[in-house]
Amino acid sequence: LEATLGLNPASEADQQTACRLRPGFGQLLETFGVDADGSEEEDDQDDEESETDVEGIEETDGEVSEGEEQELDDHRVGRTEVGSVKTAEEEADDESGEADVDEDESEPGEKDGEPGPPPMEDLDYYPGFWVDPPVSLGDSSGAKDSKAEELEETVREFFALPELPRCEAHRRRVGGLKEQVHSAIAASDVWRRCKLWPTMHKRFEEFLRKEQLNVGPQEGALFLFLHAYLDVAFPQQTHSNAKLVRAMCMLHIVSHTLKATREVLRNTDSSKAASATGTSVEAAQDQGFTRARVLVLCPFKSVAYELIKMFLAFCPCKKVVANRHRYEMEYGPDEADESKECKWPSWRKHLFGGNNDDNFRIGLAVTRSSVKLYSPFSSSDVLFASPLGLRQITGAKGESKREFDFLSSIEVCLIDRADVLRMQNWEHVQEVMDVVNEKPRSLLNMDISRLRPEFADGQARSFRQTIVTSAGQCMDADILFHRAFDANDGRNQSDGDGSLAARLRSGGRKRKHWKLGHKIDEEEDDAGMHAELPLGLLSKTQAPQSKQQSRRGFVKLLATFDGGPLRHATALGMAKQFFLHTPCTALQDQTDQLFSTFQSRYWKPLGSGLERLLIVCNSYFSFLRLRRFFREEGASFCTAFEYSKGGELYRARRLFVSGERRVLLVTERFLWHRMIKLKGADYVLFYGCPASPEVYEEVLENVRTPSSCNSMCLFARSDAFALEAIVGRERACRMLTSDPGKVFIFS
Repeated sequence: LEATLGLNPASEADQQTACRLRPGFGQLLETFGVDADGSEEEDDQDDEESETDVEGIEETDGEVSEGEEQELDDHRVGRTEVGSVKTAEEEADDESGEADVDEDESEPGEKDGEPGPPPMEDLDYYPGFWVDPPVSLGDSSGAKDSKAEELEETVREFFALPELPRCEAHRRRVGGLKEQVHSAIAASDVWRRCKLWPTMHKRFEEFLRKEQLNVGPQEGALFLFLHAYLDVAFPQQTHSNAKLVRAMCMLHIVSHTLKATREVLRNTDSSKAASATGTSVEAAQDQGFTRARVLVLCPFKSVAYELIKMFLAFCPCKKVVANRHRYEMEYGPDEADESKECKWPSWRKHLFGGNNDDNFRIGLAVTRSSVKLYSPFSSSDVLFASPLGLRQITGAKGESKREFDFLSSIEVCLIDRADVLRMQNWEHVQEVMDVVNEKPRSLLNMDISRLRPEFADGQARSFRQTIVTSAGQCMDADILFHRAFDANDGRNQSDGDGSLAARLRSGGRKRKHWKLGHKIDEEEDDAGMHAELPLGLLSKTQAPQSKQQSRRGFVKLLATFDGGPLRHATALGMAKQFFLHTPCTALQDQTDQLFSTFQSRYWKPLGSGLERLLIVCNSYFSFLRLRRFFREEGASFCTAFEYSKGGELYRARRLFVSGERRVLLVTERFLWHRMIKLKGADYVLFYGCPASPEVYEEVLENVRTPSSCNSMCLFARSDAFALEAIVGRERACRMLTSDPGKVFIFS
C-alpha cells in the first residue's frame, strides 16, 4: 500500500492523524464502525455486501472507447490507484485522446505550457461556494465587516429590478448584484460578464441564434443570482418564456459541473505527479460521499428531454454521447394525434405536448471528452428524474428497501415547474427532498481523506443551492427554502404517527381502486375529509428541536400580476363575477370555516335552488366533504374527479348537460389533468380559489350563456397567491385586507 501510494510510513501516519483531527471526521468514522486509530470493526454482514447500481447502463453501440469507460469509472480518486505506472498502451491512448481535443475547448493557460489570454469575464462566484461565512454580495468589492456579518443572519431586503419590481432577499445582502443589473440592457447582457467554462459563451450564443431567442431582463437577472449561488425562487416561468428560463438554469448547471469536475481532476493529477516524484502532499478536500452533485426534478419526460438537449448543447465535452439513440427513443416526442393537440390552448400544449410520462429517472456522466447517458447513479454527475420515479428508489420513512446514498452529495438542486409537480403529487417532492444530502449508510468506494469537512459535519444541506421555478407562487414551494431540519439526521420530526400529515398520508393509500360506490367513498371520506392543508404547512405544525441555517441566502424574483384571467372573463361577457371573503382565523380551522361559509352564505340562501350549477373544488378533500354533504342533504348532483373512469365521466356529463342533475361537483386537478371541457353550466362556484388561473379561465369560457351566467369564488387569506394570479396584485391587496364576509363584484 505504501509503494502504491508513493508515501513513506511517516508521511502516511501524518496524513491519518490529520484526517482524524478534522472537524466531524472522528464522529463520522465511528458512525460507520471505524475506530479512532483507523481500524474497522469486524462485521461479517458488511463483507458480504457488494455495490449495486441503482440504474443499469446499456451497451454504448461502440460510441465510447475502453479508455473513456475506464476514465468514467476512475473519475473519483477513491476508485483510482494514485501514482500507478502507466503502460505503453495507456500512454498511447492518452496521447490520442489529447490529439482529439479541439483548440477552442482546451483550458486557458494550458496550451503548450504557455499562459493563455486573460479572460474577458469578471464575475466568478464558484471559488466562494464552500466559504463559511459566505462572501458578501453587499457591494461590488465583496468586502465584509464584522457588523455586516452579524446583520446578514436576519437581513430581509425588498428591491426592484428591470421587469421584476417585487424582489426580495433573505439572509444575504445583494447590493453588488443589483449594481450589475441596474438597467434593462445591463440585465440582458449580464450573462456575458459571468465567468463560465471556456467556449460556453460561444455555444450559448449559437443556441440563442438557432432557437431565435433573446435574453430579456428577467432571464438575465435570474442567471446572475444563480451564478452567485443563492437559493432562487423564480415564479415567472410560463409557456412563453419556459425555454429561455430552462436554458439559463442549464447554463449554470453545466458550468458548475465542469468547474467542480476540473477541480477534482486537477487535484488528482497533482497527487499523481507528487507520488511519482516521491513527494508527500496533503490530500485535497474536494469531494463528497458520492459523485452525483446536481439533481434536477421535472414533471414530464418531455421536460427532461429538453433539459438534456440543452445540457449537451452547452457542454464542450460531448465529442462522444453514449446511449443517445436510446435517449431519443424513450424521451423524444410521441407520435400523438396532432389534430387533437392543435385544439389545445398554448399553455396546455406546452405542458402536455410530447412525451408526458411522469415516471422516469436518468443519470448523466461527464468525462474529459464524452458524455454518457443512462450511467449508473453511483457514477453520474447529474441526475434527471421525476419525483415519482425517484421516490420509487428512495422510498418513504419506515420502508425496508430504500436507497438514497447517491443523493448524499448534491450541491445544486433544480425543481422545474413546481406548480405542475404540485398538481401531480407534492408529497413525492417532499419525501425526495427529505433524503437529499442525508449521510450515506456506507462509505463504499470513496477516499475519506478527500472528503469535504462540510459533508463530514452533516452540513451539506446548508451549502446546497436550491432553485425552484414555477408559474405563480405557492406556499408549498416557498416552504422548501424555509423548512427547519433536525441536525442529527436532517429530517423533520413533526410528522409523527398521530399528526395530521400522517393521517393525510394514510388516507391516500387506496386511491388506485376507487369507484363510485358508496361503501368505498365513505371509507375514504373518513380518512381524509378533515385534512386539507398543504403538506408543507403540515410539516411546520410542531417546532423542530434544532435548526440548520442555509449559507446560501434566499432570493425571490417576482413581477406584478395584472389580473389577466379576470379581464379575460369580463371580455367574454360574463354577467357578474363575485368574490366572497371567508374568515380564516387559523390555518388548521380553514377547512371548517370555508365549509361553514358555503352553507350559510351560498347553499342555503341561493345554491340549493339553482339549476345547472357547476362547483369546482380546489382540493380533493374539499370534494370529499361536499360530496358527503350533498348525499346527506339528498341533493340532485353528479361528480367527476381525477380518478373517474371513462364511462362514469361520460354519464355524469350527460346527466348534467341534459338537466337531469342540478349540480356537477368536480375537482380542479380533474380539469387540469383530463383536458375536458365541461359545458352546460349556468352558474359556477369556485369552492376555494383555484391554484391555476388557467382553470379559472377555461371554466368560464365554457359556460352555456356568458351574459346570463354568474360566478362566485370563495377565498381566504391563505389563498393570497392564487387570488393575486387571478385578479391582480392591487385588487388582491384590497380584497385580502377587507373584513371577512365582504363580497366583491366585477362585471
